[in-house]
Amino acid sequence: MSEEKKNPYHHEYGLLSNARLVLQAAAKYDKALFPLNFILIVISPIMDYQWSFITKYIIDLATKKITLQPVTLIIAAVSVAVFLLALNMLNMYASSETWWRVTHTRFKLKSEMNLKTMTMDYYHLENQHVLDCHQKADNSCNGDNNGIQALLTD
Repeated sequence: MSEEKKNPYHHEYGLLSNARLVLQAAAKYDKALFPLNFILIVISPIMDYQWSFITKYIIDLATKKITLQPVTLIIAAVSVAVFLLALNMLNMYASSETWWRVTHTRFKLKSEMNLKTMTMDYYHLENQHVLDCHQKADNSCNGDNNGIQALLTD
């Protein structure tokens, strides 16, 4: 007999349905989480690979014997430094504003789960399948580096 026939509470969840649930909860509990996550999604890869591109450009300048006016080099260097500084500051701001918002969302979902458990009929709480579902829900809200918080931050 299949799992669906044995357990009436069984639902098959996948990555997309879990991500949809987490994004709906994030939108419900904290509206600023989406723009901050978008900023992190766009800027974090740039910050990770910026030095690879800069060193490649410097090596290209040295090996190809490109001569530029010193004023042009100074303006370009200052412009790149200011741009990278601004990106770095934006990245740090988004990171510092995101972690506590994600933790807040996780705790709100944990409160929803506990409220649902406390208002459930005692008959259902003794059911082995309900206890398994409760344990799975508890695991999804269990820590900083797994479950819901990991989906929103990593």
